[in-house]
Amino acid sequence: MQGDGKIVAAGSTGTGSARDFALARYEGGDGPLDTVAPETSITSGPSGVTSDPTPTFAFSSSEPDSSFECRTDGGTFVGCSSPLTTVSLGAGAHTFQVRATDQAGNTDASPAARSFTVNPPGPPPPDTDGDGVPDSADRCPATAGLPSRAGCPSNAFSFVGKVLLKKGLTVLTLSVPGPGVVRGAQAGAGASQVGRASRRKPALVKPVRVLVGKAGKVKLKLRPSKAGAKVLRSKRSFPVKLRITYTPTGGKARSKVKKVKIKR
Repeated sequence: MQGDGKIVAAGSTGTGSARDFALARYEGGDGPLDTVAPETSITSGPSGVTSDPTPTFAFSSSEPDSSFECRTDGGTFVGCSSPLTTVSLGAGAHTFQVRATDQAGNTDASPAARSFTVNPPGPPPPDTDGDGVPDSADRCPATAGLPSRAGCPSNAFSFVGKVLLKKGLTVLTLSVPGPGVVRGAQAGAGASQVGRASRRKPALVKPVRVLVGKAGKVKLKLRPSKAGAKVLRSKRSFPVKLRITYTPTGGKARSKVKKVKIKR
């Protein structure tokens, strides 16, 4: 033993020129042995009710460089590290526990615990057309539409280019957003008052109906009716207001009025 209290040990092996000699000095510390276990804390993770069947927990120790062991629902403690995501858990109550062990081998005798309940979300509400709008709020539940239109397909349409006038034929071009039906008829053709009597005001244009198979341009061909043809016998043309209606498949109709000429 040396003057500073350190132990020195010496020894040799072999004989003659093949002898090996070794010298060792014990450098052990002078402090007392560590017998105090660390405190374990859970720093994040669910408590109460969660919809996540694989929750994640983070944890720490009051002593640096500690190792950890975890378990769920009273199972066997196994080595783990923070953060830890559990295996998939069933619906109901569960408990997560973790304990720390310090470098001296002291293990926390009172593991940190977190109790929680897994309550998975129920099935999504019915959405027959798959457009993201539940049937309960979908005004067109059988046809995929837009959330901004309460689940109905767009019924916006526009007139494209100039009106084409031919002999006895007026052609309108429309742009529509999808399949449906386009109808054209004279606006205001119907009952009109003459004194106290009423009579039908004859339509000067034949109604027309066009089936649309996809988004794009649609041509609406309008011809004079018998009453319109009679007018054209004395005039080269006459103006008429047309009501154009587009109804998307499974959706709501939209109408616009446009004034055009009918030419003989």
